[in-house]
Amino acid sequence: MKAPIRIGLWWVPFLLVAAPLFGWIPGHRDLLDFFLPMRQATASMLATGTAPWLNLANGCGEAWFANPETAVLYPPAWLHMVFPSQWALSLEIALHLLPLGEVLADGKKQLQILEDKNNKIQVFGLEEKEAHSASDVQQIIDYGSSIRTTHATSANDTSSRSHAICQLSVRIEGK
Repeated sequence: MKAPIRIGLWWVPFLLVAAPLFGWIPGHRDLLDFFLPMRQATASMLATGTAPWLNLANGCGEAWFANPETAVLYPPAWLHMVFPSQWALSLEIALHLLPLGEVLADGKKQLQILEDKNNKIQVFGLEEKEAHSASDVQQIIDYGSSIRTTHATSANDTSSRSHAICQLSVRIEGK
């Protein structure tokens, strides 16, 4: 029996970029209700030459420029100044997913990222290790670091091209 062909996830960002052609906007949790209006307001303020210092519509006013959620200084958020909202949001998410597709398609163990029936993100293919001491935890972290992928770039000889996911569950016996 032949092993299934794995095509990786490199194509997902391209699918997202094309999504507005079909009237679809990625909208999970706070994207459409919270972050998209902030991106639109920031783009609108900058387009009219208004400095986005304060948001007077929230409470008694809050810092707009210094709030990381508004992403005033975050280059992918600047797409909202150039493209219509649905295209800008799709492009912004696609830019974030490009490295993930590379990590999951690098020839190492494949992980599956799925959403369960309770809308929780689950990553299948992760390893669970048990630790009974601080040195056990350190060995597990060292193991995780050893299987990460690094590639040379013009800025760094061992630039990281992968992310580590570490979840700790503490169980207290007898309680």
